[in-house]
Amino acid sequence: MPHSLYRLLFSFGCAFLLHAQVSKIPDASLEITVRQRDQGKIEKGLHILRLDCFKQRCSLTTVTLNQCVKNDFVPKIERTSTDEGTLRVKNVGSTLQVEEDLN
Repeated sequence: MPHSLYRLLFSFGCAFLLHAQVSKIPDASLEITVRQRDQGKIEKGLHILRLDCFKQRCSLTTVTLNQCVKNDFVPKIERTSTDEGTLRVKNVGSTLQVEEDLN
């Protein structure tokens, strides 16, 4: 077998194995709290994000607290999910890539 053909087959095999590993989303639960920075100033609002994945299905719940809108405290809850088509989750190595569609 020519060396270049062996390299091509090896590369294809590695890509196939990588694709198989990348496509599976692990069962996981992750919660973080973030604050936004606007023009160098850290805002007072807290955003609590919780990502739950089970059997390749994921949901992301975002709770916003301590955010003032027109001098009123307005808590806000948003939820997106892969079942509803408003959330995309991809496993990229040791990282879960999460993208919401909030339209």
